Amino acid sequence: MKVILVQDVKSLGKSGDVIDVRTGYGLNYLMPEGLAVLATPEALRNVERVTKERAQDEAAGKQALNEKASALNGKRFEIESKAKEGKLFGSISKKEIRALLSLQGTAVEERQIILDKPLKQVGEFPINFDFGSGIKASAMLVIKEKA
Repeated sequence: MKVILVQDVKSLGKSGDVIDVRTGYGLNYLMPEGLAVLATPEALRNVERVTKERAQDEAAGKQALNEKASALNGKRFEIESKAKEGKLFGSISKKEIRALLSLQGTAVEERQIILDKPLKQVGEFPINFDFGSGIKASAMLVIKEKA
């Protein structure tokens, strides 16, 4: 029996995959649980349409991420923080970096900022970004002592 998976099913496939299963498994488990639908010609056409739309959306999203990465790559950002003798009172974390970038017009998510540990000193630090799909960028963060 051919069915189209509506959701990802471990050990069977991903959403939109057309697979062969035993009739009992399809009728008694997959279909009643809403995990799959019968692979009719109309359903197959819908799957093709949805797959094409999904691919177009992915391509547009990837292009937007590439533009964001190229805008960040090689940039230099400055932030001021209270410090004494080169050591900050507190630290600069992903949250502060995200806020700084959004103030300057570049919105990134905290999970896209690669930072081993919060920065606790005055100086220059490389900040890496990972947008997924192999899209990466690198910028420089300059932390200055607040006067």
